[in-house]
Amino acid sequence: MVWKNNYNSTVDDLLLRSNVHNCFRGINKDGSTKKDKASGSCMNKRWGKCKARFPCPTFLKTLIDETGFINMKKIEAWLNTFTPLVTYIFRCNTDVTSLSSGTAIKAVVLYVSDYITKTSLKTHTIFDAIKSVFHRNSEMIGGLLPTKEKARHFIAKIANLLSAKAEMGAPMICMYLLGNPDQPMLCVSFLSYS
Repeated sequence: MVWKNNYNSTVDDLLLRSNVHNCFRGINKDGSTKKDKASGSCMNKRWGKCKARFPCPTFLKTLIDETGFINMKKIEAWLNTFTPLVTYIFRCNTDVTSLSSGTAIKAVVLYVSDYITKTSLKTHTIFDAIKSVFHRNSEMIGGLLPTKEKARHFIAKIANLLSAKAEMGAPMICMYLLGNPDQPMLCVSFLSYS
């Protein structure tokens, strides 16, 4: 019973910290974008709606509508669907989706194959990114910071820009820069119900 209580409290804590959606995480009170945030807001500036389609519709129980679409039980509008066991094991934000149609399965297969076969950046794109960081931060070169600190700032800015261009996470790029081994973790599980 102690283990079950620990499991439940861990899952609740993980969901609260990493799965609850917040549309205004990258926006100041006046509506401007926060400069220190790595990712911007999900709010569409033109329409004022969440690009991630939050809040989600809620259902007190699983229902099948007249078209045959299954609306899974969902009682929290600001969370994606999740499986407590997967959240507990991975200890991060997880999103579990029912793949009950051919269209959904094709979309996942396309996403995963596109992700796996992503081509690397061309050399000229990498050098152009580095050049743009130096041009945008030229005042830092003559600044008062120690040389080591300036170099650290430049490397961080270059890693962030390259991660955006390569559609890779900054932690992965930093892992390569630090010479750590590559240990990709992509997990897709297909569950079928008969």
